[in-house]
Amino acid sequence: MPIAPTPVFFLRVRMLAASLRRWSEFDCSVVVTVSRDVEPYDLHAAEPWSRAAGVQWRWMSAEQYAEHGMYGTAMVRFTYDFTTPFVLMLDADVLCTGSLAELPQLAGQGVAGVTAWVTPMLEPPVFRDGRERSGPDLWRDLFAHTGLDDPPLEHEHPSWRIMGGSPEQHRWAPAYFNLGMLAGRAETMRTIGAVALEDMARVDAFVDTRFRCQLGLSISAGRTSTPLVSLPVRYNYPNSRWFWDAHTDDHDVRILHYATTDEVDREALASTADLAPLLARDDLSPPNELLRSRIAALGDALDLDD
Repeated sequence: MPIAPTPVFFLRVRMLAASLRRWSEFDCSVVVTVSRDVEPYDLHAAEPWSRAAGVQWRWMSAEQYAEHGMYGTAMVRFTYDFTTPFVLMLDADVLCTGSLAELPQLAGQGVAGVTAWVTPMLEPPVFRDGRERSGPDLWRDLFAHTGLDDPPLEHEHPSWRIMGGSPEQHRWAPAYFNLGMLAGRAETMRTIGAVALEDMARVDAFVDTRFRCQLGLSISAGRTSTPLVSLPVRYNYPNSRWFWDAHTDDHDVRILHYATTDEVDREALASTADLAPLLARDDLSPPNELLRSRIAALGDALDLDD
């Protein structure tokens, strides 16, 4: 998982590591890539829980950070010499809430993920050539810019109905995943890693957007002929009451992504003491009640008071 070296992120790592050991069924290593916001220091000493939790801290190099900035924190992970046969790439603000045992079979020889909840056009990007584009134009022109054929737009954004502008223009995409959860065999991830940083730079030369990493993955998969396997939303489920009501057929949540802040302000959670008000609440919508209950179940691992 990629993080910045801040208390908010350290708590997220602690909760995620504990949840993986509790519910994932994998005997997993937990590797955390740390952006170079400050000079590296001994994180095992500063965060003593992390050694017992089996967390490996990996600082970005000064050269990587100077060239790629915080976005490189997400993409440099693909370049690692993985020591396990299967790899999960996770955002820090996710929690494992159920079994992940089916993921190796579901991913097969590809990279598996959940189609991004919203189009990258929702936050209007700035195209380097100054042109305006529709959603389909973005994909056609981006793929052409990187030397690829037009991609089929056959994946529906799960939250397209709440997007602004013309909903149909924002509905469809090629295989394009939110980076909250990606899964694949180690050799598949290494294949992507051989071109990932270069392709993120190719995207950035075409368009200025905070979704450059997600777009870069789609390009890297196309350039390396790597299948992108679309998973049910249960494997990267937002903590949104609207999403819960709209996707009533998939409430068996395995990875909960607490990116939505209308009920739970994740930025206010910087220490285990900050969890107490959340754990005391009884007014939460179902996905946030799932978040609350799963954190409560990790009380021993997080050294929470009863």
